[in-house]
Amino acid sequence: MPSDVHPTVEDPRVERARYWRFSGLPDTELLTARFVTTAFTRHTHSTYTIGMITAGIEEYSHAGGSSRVGPGGLAVVAPDEVHTGHAGVPEGWGYRVFYPAPEVVEDIGRELGMRGTPGFTHSGIHAPEVSRVLVSAHMAAERGNRSRRRPWPAGVSRCCCARTGANAGPRAGRTPPGPRWRWHGIC
Repeated sequence: MPSDVHPTVEDPRVERARYWRFSGLPDTELLTARFVTTAFTRHTHSTYTIGMITAGIEEYSHAGGSSRVGPGGLAVVAPDEVHTGHAGVPEGWGYRVFYPAPEVVEDIGRELGMRGTPGFTHSGIHAPEVSRVLVSAHMAAERGNRSRRRPWPAGVSRCCCARTGANAGPRAGRTPPGPRWRWHGIC
């Protein structure tokens, strides 16, 4: 679980982190946090990481290099991808994160008619509209709002997902049945 990997906040007077699960989003862990001095050493998650930066800037290294993401941006990482994280500005960063199990993301892809192993073409994505909708869904989950018919809005899924023939290789132990599909930050 992501909450098992992250360190305790360095200074609770200026930093906070809250992990939880919401029954309306099965197989998904959520995080709301503000970090200033906390830095994440190299680690992985068995889940996807879909973070919406709401304040400041997060910098992190990942398999594709490094990213610097600010408000309106998405910080996304595939399961089992080694990555780090730290503040990119002195005031730190705030974000809301979904950690869906691989099966959740694969199910979304199948609903959209896609096959194969989900992946990302970029790790740091500037997508203010997608971020806004995801933040809204995250906040609704935080309030325990079950009024949404679907926990992952189809429109967001369509904006984030696009079929491609690019070969980034399957996750360990997985062989895709057809063309891989990649998440994009472009609607």
